[in-house]
Amino acid sequence: MAEKMKQANKVVITTLLENHSGIEPNFTAQHGVSFLIEVTVGKNTKKILFDTGPSSEVVAHNMKYMGIKPDTIDMIALSHCHYDHTGGLTGILKEIQGHDVPILAHPSLFEIHLVAGSGPKPRNWLTRPIGMVGENTEENIKKHGGFLTLASNPFELMPGVLWAGEIERVTDFEKTPTLVTRIIRDGKVLNDPIIDDTALAINVAGAGLFVVSGCSHSGIVNIVKQCIKFSQVKKVKAVIGGFHLINASNDRIEKTISALKELNVEKIYSGHCTGFKAQAAIYHGFGDAFEELYVGKVIHSDL
Repeated sequence: MAEKMKQANKVVITTLLENHSGIEPNFTAQHGVSFLIEVTVGKNTKKILFDTGPSSEVVAHNMKYMGIKPDTIDMIALSHCHYDHTGGLTGILKEIQGHDVPILAHPSLFEIHLVAGSGPKPRNWLTRPIGMVGENTEENIKKHGGFLTLASNPFELMPGVLWAGEIERVTDFEKTPTLVTRIIRDGKVLNDPIIDDTALAINVAGAGLFVVSGCSHSGIVNIVKQCIKFSQVKKVKAVIGGFHLINASNDRIEKTISALKELNVEKIYSGHCTGFKAQAAIYHGFGDAFEELYVGKVIHSDL
């Protein structure tokens, strides 16, 4: 981007799905992530569904309880292809019942991704597909009203909203993902660097950047740096999402916290794949500027 990114007037980020449901008995939790991002520019508000969790039924249940109508969703953005972020896609399209619903994702969305095994067997044995599974075929998505836009480059999605694109791996301790996966490409099984893992950044007037990630397989520090670089906005008000530090070393966790502090990140909201150990360390490092994510958690730009 040649110019500094435009500004939104406000953003409201609602957690539709997370690994746990807090203390509200009517919400349903599931391993996965889904956020509703409402961006207001002037008199116009657009609703972006960021990830769909593994099950549309659970996301739809939580939306109904919160009084959110699926047909008010303007577009869907996918952080990466893994099932716990995309499994509910076709089902959500059925709930929306729209035509040409924009779906933004990486060009490798429909490639075959496999998770590597762990436990008593070697870690290089392949267990199961981890990408687009079940009814989430390209044909079904189009059939139920989805309009696919597959893009790898960063660009301003709408005034004040950045699609971060493929994340540059510039941070030394984040060059290797903390999850071992494989990809089948041109008939070959290859190590998967998870290049499709990305984020959205919302630049809010008077507040700064709100960076929303799914799993941060590309490294949450790399993601924040990329959002700063392409938005040309240095102030980071909040970083939100899963950081996939669940099986990271103590050294990597501590370096992540130090790097986020050096980038002057003001608030951290994490959950999903971040892991208890990492969340405890982030709380120790950020104090009350850290909050855990849960279903129903709402984050306002005037926080």
